[in-house]
Amino acid sequence: MPIEFAAWTTPFANADDVRILQLVYDIQVASLDDGHRHECLHVAVQVMGNDDQYVIHADCHTYRQINEYGLLALWGASKRTPRPAGTTFRARNHEWGRESFLSFELETVDGWSYFIASETNCIEMLCRSRPRVEKRP
Repeated sequence: MPIEFAAWTTPFANADDVRILQLVYDIQVASLDDGHRHECLHVAVQVMGNDDQYVIHADCHTYRQINEYGLLALWGASKRTPRPAGTTFRARNHEWGRESFLSFELETVDGWSYFIASETNCIEMLCRSRPRVEKRP
């Protein structure tokens, strides 16, 4: 199955000069009604795009900073089926999804993960809900 891309609309989805300034994460623990504990990884990414700064908040299962190997696979797939935006987008059916299929099945909606790509970095997040984007004053 080929890699699929879909839109993740943000104010800087197609910004020319996006910089990932900071990545912060912490684990939040919640007790469920049945007495079990649930751990949620909260990721906050500070991004500069279009001369504005934004913070992206995502409650996710996991995230990764993609290295050259992962980027080559994504960019190659983008040539065959263009991404809807250059900086923020969603994807599924890529190698990480095949390697960690249970995480993608249980911790995403229909296997989609969220990406933030700059010229030098790319972060992928597995989330059960769309990350929130806030403009910084």
